[in-house]
Amino acid sequence: MSKANKDSQRRQKLADRHRRQKALGKRHEFPRFTYEPNEADPAFVELVREAAKTIDFRDATAFHPAEAAFYKRVKEVGGWKARAEFAAAIAGRPDAGAQQGYLDLNLGRTVLGRIPTPDLLKYLTANHALFSFSGNDIHVIFRSLKRTRGPGGTVYYSRHEPKVTVGNQTLTVAFSGHALERAGPRLAYEWPGYPASGDVFAFFDQCLQFEVCELYGGHLAFTFWEHCAPGFLNYRLAEEVMGERFVPGADYCFRVGYCPAVIEGRFLKAKTLLFPGYASTPEYTAVLKAGLPHARRREVLEQAKGLTMHRVMDGMMQGVQSEHNLVRWFHDLGVEQVRQASVAYAEAL
Repeated sequence: MSKANKDSQRRQKLADRHRRQKALGKRHEFPRFTYEPNEADPAFVELVREAAKTIDFRDATAFHPAEAAFYKRVKEVGGWKARAEFAAAIAGRPDAGAQQGYLDLNLGRTVLGRIPTPDLLKYLTANHALFSFSGNDIHVIFRSLKRTRGPGGTVYYSRHEPKVTVGNQTLTVAFSGHALERAGPRLAYEWPGYPASGDVFAFFDQCLQFEVCELYGGHLAFTFWEHCAPGFLNYRLAEEVMGERFVPGADYCFRVGYCPAVIEGRFLKAKTLLFPGYASTPEYTAVLKAGLPHARRREVLEQAKGLTMHRVMDGMMQGVQSEHNLVRWFHDLGVEQVRQASVAYAEAL
């Protein structure tokens, strides 16, 4: 090999090394991801790890320049201090809440958004990934429902093991895989997605308060409630449903749905999850007994069929006089949809 060729190769190697070092230096400007798998499904943990490897905070299609600057500060001063600096910088702006919310959620949205939806849906509801901070790192904390084998398949239940009484038995509330699959599309505004995955997981992991009830035909079931948080759409839903009885600033909760259930050993296990108004729910029975003309009854039941939280909230935001008014109508028929009370939920971690 001629001296000229050797010199050319040497220069090329030096240039390649320089580029690698430069790229490595840029990567080191931003925090690394660390993981706390806990008892989450290892396959779900691996999906999140692989998706996080693709994150580049300099990618303007995924992160605003202000976000990139924020994550540089996370690397420099730590996550919680960087977050406090960001909050101070936008204090007083009319969109401060929206800006903070976007910052808190966008990274999780972006990571989960890079997992193919069919793969993601295999694990959501029973598992959740929470994006937080640990020192100068982004810390991903995984949470999962407990599970055990039962005669009717896998039984999923909360680590808090909330109890209900059926007859003379004290049972732990639990869910079938089918019930968990139905929950996301029926209870979440945006499914699947990062914010919704945390909200829906909380129904099953953190809710401590369940009520045994009967469905049409005397079938055993339980129902549960979610807190209405001031400033959020569900608080506006409480106002819409309560009407002139609404007390601003008071605590409210809304009915999440009903779970037809069976007793399996020490568990009262949900077979599925029904949104209020579905066939066999107390709302359905109330419509049948309301003395409506046949055509109107059929119209109402058809409207209630397939009702979801997305449809209720969407109609409310757009001012459509439909689904959220149907929820109010159920309430006025005597099937309570909103109540002035708080509901017991455990801490997230």
